[in-house]
Amino acid sequence: MTPPEPRVITITKQVPVLPPLHLLNDCTVSQSPVTTNRELLTFAVKAHNTNVLCNLDKAALRQWRAKHEHSKQQ
Repeated sequence: MTPPEPRVITITKQVPVLPPLHLLNDCTVSQSPVTTNRELLTFAVKAHNTNVLCNLDKAALRQWRAKHEHSKQQ
């Protein structure tokens, strides 16, 4: 009796690549030298807007990561 012919079986598995944890940290506002109230107001508005947009982006990344971590555990 001869052994059966060997078969090649290919299994394709999709593995999501998650963003590194350090990219999920909230953003901070850097300081800038200002000399007038107008410069201070301009800086404050720009810094606030930049920070809000950055943190929205980070929140979306955290949500995406959590969704994919949950699906990996199932």
